[in-house]
Formats: sequence, C-alpha cells, structure tokens
Amino acid sequence: MIKVRAELGDYSPDLLPGYLSKSHFLPEQDDDFLSRVEALYPGHRGLKQSEAELCFLNTARTLELYGVELHTAMDSNSSPLLVGLASGGVAIFCNMICSSFFPWVNIIKISFKRKRFLMQLRRKHGETQDCVVSLVLPCHRACKSLWRRSPRVRHGARKPRPSSVELNNDLRDVSEGEDVFYTYRVSLSSSRGIQEGTPTHSQGGGLSQVDDISTGEDDIEATSHYRDKRALGDGDLLLVRLAPDHNGKFGFNVKGGVDQKMPLAISQVNPDSPAGRVEPRLLEGDQVVLINGRDISEHTHDQVVMFIRASRESHSRELALLIRRKERGQTLEESMKQLERGIQTGTLTFHFENLYMRKPGLSVACARLPENTDKNRYKDVLPYDVSRVVLQDQEDYINASHIMVVPPGSGVCLRYIAAQGPLPQTCTHFWQSVWEQRTHTIIMLTTLTERGRTKCHQYWPHPPEVVDYGYLRVSCHSEECNLAYVTRQFTLTHTKLGEERSVTHLQYVAWPDHGVPDDPSDFLLFITSVRERRTGDTPLMVHCSAGIGRTGVLITMETALTLLESGRPVFPLDIIRTLRDQRAMMIQTTCQFRFMCEAILRVYRERRAFCSTTLSTANGPLTGGGGDS
Repeated sequence: MIKVRAELGDYSPDLLPGYLSKSHFLPEQDDDFLSRVEALYPGHRGLKQSEAELCFLNTARTLELYGVELHTAMDSNSSPLLVGLASGGVAIFCNMICSSFFPWVNIIKISFKRKRFLMQLRRKHGETQDCVVSLVLPCHRACKSLWRRSPRVRHGARKPRPSSVELNNDLRDVSEGEDVFYTYRVSLSSSRGIQEGTPTHSQGGGLSQVDDISTGEDDIEATSHYRDKRALGDGDLLLVRLAPDHNGKFGFNVKGGVDQKMPLAISQVNPDSPAGRVEPRLLEGDQVVLINGRDISEHTHDQVVMFIRASRESHSRELALLIRRKERGQTLEESMKQLERGIQTGTLTFHFENLYMRKPGLSVACARLPENTDKNRYKDVLPYDVSRVVLQDQEDYINASHIMVVPPGSGVCLRYIAAQGPLPQTCTHFWQSVWEQRTHTIIMLTTLTERGRTKCHQYWPHPPEVVDYGYLRVSCHSEECNLAYVTRQFTLTHTKLGEERSVTHLQYVAWPDHGVPDDPSDFLLFITSVRERRTGDTPLMVHCSAGIGRTGVLITMETALTLLESGRPVFPLDIIRTLRDQRAMMIQTTCQFRFMCEAILRVYRERRAFCSTTLSTANGPLTGGGGDS
C-alpha cells in the first residue's frame, strides 16, 4: 500500500477501475494480486505523497537485500553463489543466505583474470599471508562487469610508483616461495612523501648471469639507520651492498622478470666472490625487490640484468640490493594449513593457472627436426634439448625427458624418465631407452584407448609371447590384475650381447577417461606399490599418453610423500616448477592439480591421525587403582 500511495498519493474516488493495470509491484504479479491491491487501497488514507515516499524508503531499507547488486558466480567446488555489491562491502550468498561479508576497508585489491574474480584481503593480526578470495563467474564479460561495478574500481585513483627507498620503508609482500603466490602492494617512503604501487607477478623460470652490460643508476645513500655500512635487516628484508671484483663480476646469477612471469630472484651464488663473501650473504631464492633504489617489478629480465651490470659504471661502483628473504623455518603443519586454505579459497588453483607452462629460454630444436616430427604424438608436447633422453644410436631422438627431484631434507634423489606413450614407429626407441637407462620399472598411467581415441600403442607382448624390437627381445612371463592396476613381469634381452634384465610393468587402469578419480585411495595404493620397487638411483620410466599430465601427478605425489615422511614442508607449486624446468607442461590441467593437492592433504591427515592413535595407545589409559583404605 505504501508504494501505491507513494506513486498516486491518497485514494481518490475519481480513479477508474483498472487504474493499477500498468503498475508493477512484484516480479510475477497476476490480476488477482492487482485486484486485492485495488480493494485495499481506499482504506489507507492520511499520508501525503511525499510522506508515503519517505515511509516506503524507510521500509525498503530494512529488507535484507536492499541496495545489494547481485551477480551469479560459483566457488572453487562449482557450487552456485551470488555475489552482492553493497555500500558497505561485498557479500557472498549461498541459497540466498549471506555466508560471508567482506567490508571495503578490508579489501586491498580487486582484480579478475578471464572468468575468475579475485579479492585480496587485508591481513588480520598474526597472519603471515594475505588471503585472496577467488570466485568463478559465468563468462569473461560477467567477470569484467562485476569488476567495473565495484566502487573500489570506479572511485580508485592510481598513485605514482615508487622510485627510491629509505630505511623506514613499510614493504608488505607475500613471498614467492611456498605454494601460495599473491598480488602484492608496495608502500615505499621517499623524500618526496609516501607512494604506493600494486604490481602483479607470477612465477616462472629462466636465469642469467649478471656480469656483462652497462647503464648508470643512482646508488642508495647510506644513512645512520644502517646497522653497519653494508647491510640492514628489517624483518625478512635485507639491504645488501657489494662491489664487483677486479674482473668486474659480482658473482651471482638471477632468474625472473615481468617477461618471464616470475619475481626476480637469486638463482646461484659463487661462494668465492663478492656475493658469497658479503655480510649477510646472498642466498639462492632471495627475492630482489629494489636495485639501487629502483623498483624492478615491471621490468623485463634483460632490463634487470642491465641495471645490475650498470652499477659497475657508477661513481661508487657499488650495487645496492633490497632483497626479501624467503622464510626458511616453515613447518610441515604450517605448509598443510596453507595448502588447505589455498584449496578452499581457490587461490592455489589461480596461482597454478598462472604458472609458466614452459621454462623460458629452453629450446626444443631437436624435437622439431623434420626427421623427428613423426616421432611426437602431440605437436606441442616436446622435450627440452637440455634434458631430453639421448639414444646411443645415429637416430638418437625419443620424446622423453630426464627428471630429477631432490626433496629437501630427505637424503634421497628421485630420478625418472618422463615419456610419451609409444607410437607404433617408436616402440623400438622406447625399449632402447629402457635398456640404456638401466630402468627396471615401467609405470604406465593410461589405457590403450580412451573415449574411442588411441592413447598408447601396445609395446609389450601378451604372456607367454616374445616380440623383438630391433636387437632387444621382450618376453612377458606373468600378468596379474586387480581393480586398480595390472602388474606384468618382462624379461628384456639384448640379443647382440646376450644379456638379460628383469623389468616390472605397472599399468594403472582406474583413471577415468575424463577428469580425475573421485577418490585418491586406489592411486595412493598404486604409488605405494611403485615406491616399493625402487632400486638404488636407477630411474623409473613413467608415461601416460603425452607424458606430462598424469605423469606429472605421479612424480609430484611421490615427491610430496617423500617430504611428508621426512617431516618437511610440502609446497606443490615449487615441485611443479622443478618438473616444468625439466619437461614442459608437467601436470596439465587444474583438475589434476587439485586432485594431487587433495591427495597430499589426505595422506597428511591420515598420518597425523595414525600418530595420534599410536601415541594414545602407547601412553595407555589413565586409571585409578587400589582397594578400600
């Protein structure tokens, strides 16, 4: 009634029947509803039209979704949500119930990438990592529209970028290291006042020596705030000053740059050099924030190298590096909490999707030679020249890569050969690589066909058959099957040398044709069987169809399990970077990555529950004893 009176004022007998026929009060109103309104309207009198408008607004203001602009979205589990933009912040609705609310004052930055909408939240007291809320919208246009409708975007002003630094800097960042990698804000104080910037980075590869080029840059002035003339510690920030040796070299290498989609970091330090002798020393993994007072977050790798080398030509010949030292003391429990939070918020998958697929600077020239193109199952899945398996023959090419992972603190070196599924014309090359690399175990992570498409050629005989592949003879002695995988025993004979070797073939058959397994139990049991067959430091031959997706999942999982057993923190993105530095595109899809992360968490929880139960049993129940006193 208030809305009718706000539009028409007090009831008048002069109104003709049907005067509300063009009025719209409800989304699905019908004629019966309008008839009831017309019948009730004459009984509501006494308010002026302006008073009725004010009353209507005051009433509407009390409704739950008043002033909220709703947009459809999904969370990381594909559950439907509504994102509400309100004057006070952003609300998330699940089944029309507000499940989360983020005030504007707590939102540092809003951004989007394709269909993913991201909100970076201000850290709470005691938190060491920023939190990024990630939502998936129906399409890129919807995501961009939501981003534009945000008051922070419409009214935000871009401030000038920082150019110099003093010791009282307030630099807030999230370290590149662990498996969560965020957009960060830099707040630097200069003689001209306080300035802010908001660069965005991703991780990547590529490294360069920094010992040859030129262009001058101003050096940072030493002040009385320094602990000494050479270095200042500010939490995990360090300002390191060093001069080149008599050959003009600083003695360290760097990797990264905006063109390589990764923060600039120290990749190698020569201990017998200025970088190795300076106090405090530069360490591998240190992230470079400023070079001689210059913010290098938006510069390419080559530009950064030029800035470093140019310091040799300056008046003082001194290089000033403001570095952020990666936290070294994170525990396994902390890494698991971080992993769980990254899965729940979707930030982990966002960082995975922004991770480089191929390491910049590494060539695949051999794989692209005309005589080798028909040996590749997929045109875009090619081994790096530097890490490819080289056959001891005139035709030395096979689509396979050496992979080596050394889990920190484990004392072991995990070696693999990651290969594509053999083609009919490459089976001989496959068995040749097995012999030459002295491989005793072959891991096959695909069936021969999936969804009507050939994924791998059958490169082994059925028992008790014998097949010759060039000078190598393969005989199959046994084949045992369970619901998850098949175990075969081969004898591989070098007919020219008369030598024989036993080879175990493990084929995992429970991976669905599309997506990933619903439950990791069978896959984890399979990995346990794989690990039991490791002998010495000989590599495992691992292949799926392309040799990157499921192959990457298995290698990452075994690495993670090794770290879990030694009580070391597990950072999946670090492992994937290590793999992609040796073979491109390892772990191919987001669902594979998420499956692997959830499997790691499951193993950790089961181990923790087992340890708790064992400890409780060992301690025994606390019971009182004795008789009457």
